[in-house]
Amino acid sequence: MLFDSAERLIHAPEVGYITGLIPVTLTFATGAVFFTLSRRLMRRTREPSPLLIAYKADYFIGMMTDGGVLIAFVGFLSTKDLGGLLGLWTATGVAVWRSRRRGGPPSLRRWRLRAEDALLRWRLDRLRKRSRLRVVDGGRPGGPTIN
Repeated sequence: MLFDSAERLIHAPEVGYITGLIPVTLTFATGAVFFTLSRRLMRRTREPSPLLIAYKADYFIGMMTDGGVLIAFVGFLSTKDLGGLLGLWTATGVAVWRSRRRGGPPSLRRWRLRAEDALLRWRLDRLRKRSRLRVVDGGRPGGPTIN
């Protein structure tokens, strides 16, 4: 029995490409259902909650990603263009990666603002040391001012 199992692992039967698309198809279908339900909920409420808006956007992004993967794969089956398939999958992955705030690198504006903030803090510290005065921070925001 162990020999038969090992032989099946070494000489595995061929599996069609379409078998790998079953999970993608299922997630596309569930994403479409949840996206439709979230749209209906948004229509019923006057002021939808930010959580509902985030869910709708998340389901839309997931549905478009899975749809792009499916369309790219069906196109690959007809043309056998592996480079085109990998390019479409890469473009889809990069688009999703960049669209989510948790993933993706910070934008150029954020990098610039961080650099400006660090430069201003460095200049302020240098001026504090040069002035030889004891600098008192303003305390709590909205609290009494120190003159």
